[in-house]
Amino acid sequence: MITDKKVFAEYHNPRYTRERDGELGNWAYANESKDSKAVVKRCNYNADLIDSKGRNQLAAVNYPIVGMQSQNDPDYIEYQILLAKLAYIDGFMTDFRHLEDEAGVTQLELLREVAKKYKFEIGVDWCDAQIFYSLKKVRPDLDTREKQIEYCKNIFRYLLRRVYQDETGANIDGHPVILLFGDGFSFEEYRRLKKDTAEYTEKEPWYFRRTMMDCAYDGKTVTYSFDEKHEYFTQEHRREIAGPFGWVPFRLRDAVADGKPYWDVYANEEDCLKYLETLRSHVKENRDNYQAWISVVTPGMDQRGCAAWGRPITYIERGNGEIYRAMWEDNLGHCEETDAIFIAGWNDFNEGHEIEPTVENGYRELELTAEYSARFKGAEQKTKPEDFRLPEQLFALRKRAAKLSAIGYATDDVQDWLDSAALRLAERDGGAARLLLERAQEAVTDLWNKKQTVKVAIPAFEVVQSSERVDIAGLAKITASSALPNCEGERIVDGERARSFWQSEEGAAEATLVWTESCKINSVKLFTGWTERADKPNWPMIPQALTVECRTEDGWVTIWSTESNTKQDIEISCSQTTDALRISSRDPIGLVLRGVEVLTENGRQEGIGCYDGAVFRMPETYALQFGGRVFDGYLTFQYWDGGFGTFEVTSAGKFPTVCRITMDDTHTWQSAKVRVYPSNTAWEKQAELLFRGNVRVKDVAAEFDIYEKG
Repeated sequence: MITDKKVFAEYHNPRYTRERDGELGNWAYANESKDSKAVVKRCNYNADLIDSKGRNQLAAVNYPIVGMQSQNDPDYIEYQILLAKLAYIDGFMTDFRHLEDEAGVTQLELLREVAKKYKFEIGVDWCDAQIFYSLKKVRPDLDTREKQIEYCKNIFRYLLRRVYQDETGANIDGHPVILLFGDGFSFEEYRRLKKDTAEYTEKEPWYFRRTMMDCAYDGKTVTYSFDEKHEYFTQEHRREIAGPFGWVPFRLRDAVADGKPYWDVYANEEDCLKYLETLRSHVKENRDNYQAWISVVTPGMDQRGCAAWGRPITYIERGNGEIYRAMWEDNLGHCEETDAIFIAGWNDFNEGHEIEPTVENGYRELELTAEYSARFKGAEQKTKPEDFRLPEQLFALRKRAAKLSAIGYATDDVQDWLDSAALRLAERDGGAARLLLERAQEAVTDLWNKKQTVKVAIPAFEVVQSSERVDIAGLAKITASSALPNCEGERIVDGERARSFWQSEEGAAEATLVWTESCKINSVKLFTGWTERADKPNWPMIPQALTVECRTEDGWVTIWSTESNTKQDIEISCSQTTDALRISSRDPIGLVLRGVEVLTENGRQEGIGCYDGAVFRMPETYALQFGGRVFDGYLTFQYWDGGFGTFEVTSAGKFPTVCRITMDDTHTWQSAKVRVYPSNTAWEKQAELLFRGNVRVKDVAAEFDIYEKG
């Protein structure tokens, strides 16, 4: 019997900021749920953009109380861990893939580093399904399944010998806890890897597999039954895993039919409790087969923040915490037979099942977690509701103190008080922490009031370079000879080349772009291949046999053809007046196109063209005022929102990207406001911004507060 009851929470990643990392991760996201019946199928969250309330346009239904932050920021990780400690959560199980995923490894190591300070545990929720397709891009030498499985021994070694070997390793009764999310390793692959790496730890690792169920909905009632035919849960295989762990209950009810037009399917409280009962009954009947099992609670779910990653959009109503309370109460009603509880999740803002504090829901779920988690573990509940506000205050003071230090003020005493306050919070001593934070707040406020602020308003930037070439591919009607599911021909011109592509069926294939009227084109660009996302394991990165034709008054004219192409991305120069373009492949396994651009001189229109790059220069009298100083700044401009393409604004600096914006094809002028950070810029005598993309912009201006020591 497990005596060391634990509560873990899923930690979703990655999320970044321009200031600290130069990118945004999952804070920014654009996608479309093609098969959805919801009234809004497409999401487009440009996290660089700031609205009238001062909030970034995050890929989230609920807005985090501390705003957009970087998960590579130790101060932000500290904020999260201290909140979790106050809520009687023992550890985070962070999403993890493989060792070639540098961002994932960095995230895991940063979590461990901060966790050591506060006696917190870190483990992995292993997204093993993502190992194999993502390895194809970064490790092409691992070109067989056998090589990939052999490589996975290195991942096991890293996890078991490093992540789980010290006091921060997530464990139950001393056994390392690793969650297998599933659909990656076959059972036989897992069993072989487990056996071959058993020597890496003194105490047997416990691998928990995500629960699998058969589900049905008859129009009134949802039924769940444990899938005991699944290869991990058959009678002969159960002893090879530690046990099952619960996840967000399956959603089957027809949302549109039940008056919930923004989603496709949903689950209610009754369904969530049935899910728990089904999981618990299976474990009870098979207790001798398992060392332990992990139940689950979730605050709700709302996948509008990611358009369900392109799948049907699902929902579990959060309400005022009713489902979260009900799932906790149900678990506490069976406390003796439940070994651990998994909170799904801590910070999955994209899918809307986060308990990290938000503007919309405040600290409600954390207050509930503290109450129920303490009861589950038989601990005294020491955390007061007001204590949950203290990590936010600590985080804000750390940021303000860092800025004061950069300006030139000594903040050593402040940092000592903040460090001491953090330790008190980890011990759930809110009273002592509050006194230390008050002392730090007074000192920081005093220093902040002493600084000098120079306000700089730049009404207009000088245009020193512009481009009149435009891409008209997005104006064409697309027909494709064939397409695999969710790889339709329209994706060729949607402007998104990272996640969206047309993929034909096997055999000869062609795609045709047709415009309503003829125009003179001077260049065609093809963006082909997408090996790691293709259905076929040996899909070529570079298509071999290709032909590109345009339709003229005399019929179809070939402008480019090859039987032995060597380039993934192809640019073709031409000078033709045409109303249609045809791209055909004679490759027997078909064709993948991530995008097509068709370029023409479109004549001068309102705004400045940016296809080949437009440079805007700050007047020198303003640029001279920066000189490496600390500042807060905002860039504003308008852009013509035509098509679904993406454009960037860059400058000289450690992280050159100022913003990256994906458009919505509204055919209107849109206003943009974005933050400019010192890390985006290296401005002294000359300050320039480069706009690049199939877009026109105007009214480029900026405002800055430049700080100096007073």
